[in-house]
Amino acid sequence: MSRQVAGQEGAGSVVVYQLGPAESATLESIHFTVETDATAGVHQIRLLLEIPTVGTIARLDDLNEAGPSQTNFYTYALGLAGSACTLPSGLAVTDALPATQLPPGATITVEAITGAGVEIAGDQISAVLLQLSGAAVQAAPPEDLPLFLLPGSAAA
Repeated sequence: MSRQVAGQEGAGSVVVYQLGPAESATLESIHFTVETDATAGVHQIRLLLEIPTVGTIARLDDLNEAGPSQTNFYTYALGLAGSACTLPSGLAVTDALPATQLPPGATITVEAITGAGVEIAGDQISAVLLQLSGAAVQAAPPEDLPLFLLPGSAAA
C-alpha cells in the first residue's frame, strides 16, 4: 500500500524523513522546493539514503546547476530520467531513484551543496512530500487487553 508523508523542512542538510522502529518502505518519490541563497557559484542537490547499521547506501547527486537566489522544484522518483543542465529559476527538475527497500530506522536526507559537494547552509528546503510503499508495521496491542470477547465472557 502506498502512502504520502509530509517531510521535514530546513536549510542546508535536512533529514526529511526517518522510518520508525517498526516501519520499512520503498521510497517511490520525493518532491521538494529549494530556494537558493545569494551565495555565488553553483547550487546543487544531493539525496542520501542511509541505514543505521550500514551507513549511506545511495548518494544521488542532481547534476543540474542552479545559481544564487533561485527557486526550483525537484522530483526524484522511480522510473524518471535525470538531466544535466544550467537551471533558470522556477524550473521543475526530475531525477531517478533506485528501487530500494528501506529498513526500520533508515533516513532520507536532502542536502544543498556546491558543485564541489560542500554544504550550502543558507539554501532552504521546503514543501517536502514523500510517496512511500510498504505497510508500516503497527505495534501489537498490550497483552493484558483482550482482543475480543466471547458472548457471556467478562473482561479480565
